[in-house]
Amino acid sequence: MLALLASATAVGGLVELAMLRHWDAPIQLLPWMVLVVVAVVGVLTARGGSTRLAQATGLAALLTGGIGVLVHLLENLDYGDDLAQYAQTWEAMPFLERLWLVLNGTVTYAPTLAPGMVALSGVILFISVLDRR
Repeated sequence: MLALLASATAVGGLVELAMLRHWDAPIQLLPWMVLVVVAVVGVLTARGGSTRLAQATGLAALLTGGIGVLVHLLENLDYGDDLAQYAQTWEAMPFLERLWLVLNGTVTYAPTLAPGMVALSGVILFISVLDRR
């Protein structure tokens, strides 16, 4: 059942990417590909498919999602000083305050935690086969 949950999470991620129109640059297609693979492998795993394929796909999605969170975080931290409301104060703000503004959506260039859905789908897929021998 967890493998199907991974697939459902991946499909939810694909819907979110579509709503965000996440396809402007070639690099933005990477999460699309990873989520499609997770969705397919999740269904195959639920039907008794390869444990190794599920683990490899899960780890790849976790890595991709983690890198995506980091990339979005860094882009947003850099974008903050481009906003008129923070132009004079961004660099002087304590790092934790800037981080909070980025994470809570105040600085909204790229949704910082959205790639976490890619990572989550991978984690669910990976743990779905832990009880197999």
